[in-house]
Amino acid sequence: MFDDLSQQIRRHLGAAIDPDAQGSVRDLNGMPPALLEQARRLPSSVLQLAFLRFHVSADNWQYLPVFLDAVVRGDAPAGTWARGGLLVPSRSLAELLREPVERLLSPLDHRPDELWLRVRPDVATSGVADDLTGAPAVDRPELDYRWTPPGNLNRILGPVSTDHVVDPSVATRRWIASRFALVWPAPRVPEPLDSLVSRLVADATELSDDARAALTGLQIEEQAGLREGVPGFRGPDEWYRGAAAQAPLHWEAGGDPGDAVCGAYERLRRIDWRSGERPLPSQVALVREFLRRSAQSATSLGRTAEWPFANYASALPGARPPPAAILDELHRHLAARRVAGTELQVCDWFLRWVAAEAAGADTRGLSNPLEPLVMLFERGGRILPEKGFIYVGHVGVPAAVRGWQAFAGLPPVVSLDDASLDELDPGNTLGRAD
Repeated sequence: MFDDLSQQIRRHLGAAIDPDAQGSVRDLNGMPPALLEQARRLPSSVLQLAFLRFHVSADNWQYLPVFLDAVVRGDAPAGTWARGGLLVPSRSLAELLREPVERLLSPLDHRPDELWLRVRPDVATSGVADDLTGAPAVDRPELDYRWTPPGNLNRILGPVSTDHVVDPSVATRRWIASRFALVWPAPRVPEPLDSLVSRLVADATELSDDARAALTGLQIEEQAGLREGVPGFRGPDEWYRGAAAQAPLHWEAGGDPGDAVCGAYERLRRIDWRSGERPLPSQVALVREFLRRSAQSATSLGRTAEWPFANYASALPGARPPPAAILDELHRHLAARRVAGTELQVCDWFLRWVAAEAAGADTRGLSNPLEPLVMLFERGGRILPEKGFIYVGHVGVPAAVRGWQAFAGLPPVVSLDDASLDELDPGNTLGRAD
């Protein structure tokens, strides 16, 4: 049969196949370019396969059909074809819920000198299927086409977006949560974990501690109303650290800060920091309301020397800060949007006041002094303190140049609702504020 194919190959190439070249190629990644070019000149896959089969060693024959499709008939370079790849766990959802993280990760055989990675949890850009989005991974550039993953591993070839991972246990729990969210239909109403799992995953006989931490974190995300991004990757890592993940939901008596803190955090994340073309009257009014509230807080809490910008929450009796992980996530989010200085401090201190209120701190009847500035940000404004004024665009609102005494006794400047603020904006022209 090969003699007949050999004659056809000779006719198309215009020369006979060199008998001394039989079996000369022992590595498909090292396929000579001249042989590739000859194979591509042949008109059918049957002739191409016969031509390559003659030239490669017998132990490579099994890989030729895939090589033919990817390299000869496709555009993959021979030298990098089927080389390297990310290794990720390959487990059913029931196994992910049952097995501890250590056992799920052990097949990856992580080496002390290599980084832990995860497939970037972004379905639009990661380049993988939903069930692999966010999966923990290791990069193995030394693998070639001869390596076949065992049944408990997937090998991802081709371009894949990844992130570095500091804590692989937390990363794996987040992936478990993401996998579970694929079978938990919306609206996702939190319920006891065992009944939730038994209702949705028939063969999940029992939950590991890691799975309980994963699903608890997922439920916290749902209770917080977070909707941006892939489920399981919407909240901070702290929510997936096992027992610590309970903290946002179960604080001491005096209030449950989970919803309040998470809601405030999500408000700050939703702000569009691209400033509007011109400042609005409502934004100037919000700065003045901030100065009034800040002056009252400074007077009541003994912080007048720091007015108008201060972390007043730290002076509230019984205050508790937000979880450090939430603050870290907030700072990273703002830094990525080039929000710094006073604006970043305002967001930080706003969240701290919310946490203090939710934890039952004695606010002495004071309202959150930073609320007006957060609303200003939400309405497209930015602020710049300079030489005793707070500037909103080109409008300078007198602040330190007048002193806190000028604001402490004032009545509310504006009602903090969108309808009242919207009434201030149409048909107004702004200059330097009085």
